Parts: sequence; C-alpha cells; structure tokens
Amino acid sequence: MELYQARFTHPTAGWDGGKYPREELELNEFYEIDYIEIHSMHTRIYLKGFKDWFNSVNFDFYLDGNKVDSFAALCEDGCDSNIDEWR
Repeated sequence: MELYQARFTHPTAGWDGGKYPREELELNEFYEIDYIEIHSMHTRIYLKGFKDWFNSVNFDFYLDGNKVDSFAALCEDGCDSNIDEWR
C-alpha cells in the first residue's frame, strides 16, 4: 500500500481563511493524508487524526517517502478528490 504524506513546511503561506487551525501542526513534521478536496481556487487537505482541513499551500507532498512536485503528482490519470480512489 502506498503512503501519501504531507509535510508541514510553509506555515505562513495561504489566505487568512485557510490559516486555521495550523497551530495544531508541528513544523517539518509528516502527516498522513486522508482526503483532498480540489476546488477551482484552493485545495483543502484533510489529515488523518485531525477533524478540520488545512490549506495545501502549507505543505510539501510525499509518496512513499519521496517528495513530489505537488499533490497532483500523486495522481497517475488525473486527480479525484478522494485519495482512496488514487490508490
């Protein structure tokens, strides 16, 4: 099974509405991705173990420990909003 992770690396990036609840995260820590919502102007990242969403611009993305250019690089045939469908 592939491991999709987000590393919290850009705490000051993003618009004000996407800044909450970043205080729950530790800088440079890896978090497993549960779900991604792709919208026309922003993307919400849901992490396992957290109730609220986070702005995708606050993270670097990894597949099986290897950094990828963006969460979209995790998709082979285009992105769906449910990461389970990417596997």
